[in-house]
Amino acid sequence: MVAGAVSPSARGGRLARGALALVLPVGCVALIVLFAVALFPYDRFRDAAESQLGALAGAEVRIAELSGGLSVAGIALKARDATLRWPDGTALQIERARVRPAWSLSWLRGNPALALDVHSSLGRVKGTWWPGASGGFTGRASGVELAQLPPVLLGGPSPFEGRADAEIQLRLEGGAPRGSVAIEAGEGSLAGANIPMAIPYERLVGEAHLGDGGAIELRDVALEGPMVAATAGGTIGAAPSLALAPLDLDLELEVVDPNLRPVVARGFGVRVDGDGLARLRITGSPTRPVVR
Repeated sequence: MVAGAVSPSARGGRLARGALALVLPVGCVALIVLFAVALFPYDRFRDAAESQLGALAGAEVRIAELSGGLSVAGIALKARDATLRWPDGTALQIERARVRPAWSLSWLRGNPALALDVHSSLGRVKGTWWPGASGGFTGRASGVELAQLPPVLLGGPSPFEGRADAEIQLRLEGGAPRGSVAIEAGEGSLAGANIPMAIPYERLVGEAHLGDGGAIELRDVALEGPMVAATAGGTIGAAPSLALAPLDLDLELEVVDPNLRPVVARGFGVRVDGDGLARLRITGSPTRPVVR
């Protein structure tokens, strides 16, 4: 054999030792990460999660079970059997929720961002949540059952039936939510104590903008149905309770079916012209509206 030559078996042995030297540290790190994930004290985040979600929803939040695991973006927290309870006693049960680090440039500014996915009987909410006193949420709600919306959010029982999707952009300022919610619903109905008959609709859209002081501006609200069509806009003023909030709304009403025009005119106490049109101004409050 020529001096200095290395046999194939020797080269193979060195390659094997080199591979082992690389794999062993990587394997040790992987085991450490797995043990850390398995033994991580997830319950320490329970109070913070309950506090932040409660501030966004205006409710008391209790999480029964909090666990975790690995995801493509790091450790993911998983909650089950959470309860949101509002001051009026209304409660919402969340079946399961998942939180993990979100892909967001806000991390570079020292502002953590979390990807949130929540399933409940009310519907599903998915998006990005920024914890903290000046945090917020941007995302989408889908399949929301309008009839089950908490009364505290509407000033009373929901007058709507049907399922809706919503685009949500909210932030916390001074502990109160600000931002916008755009909603689109189909195949439902509108009814209530101040409405003499249930009004079916095929499509309902609109935007609510939450401004300073707790005032709400309604934009581009439209209802389309076989009996009635309507557009509305205006403001719902700030008040300790939404039920007492001052209304300043403009409503354009069209009674599509000519046979229903006299019935609607008598039931709502408004004048409908020969084309079935009426322009109204609504003041008062949600519980005691005044129609002019």
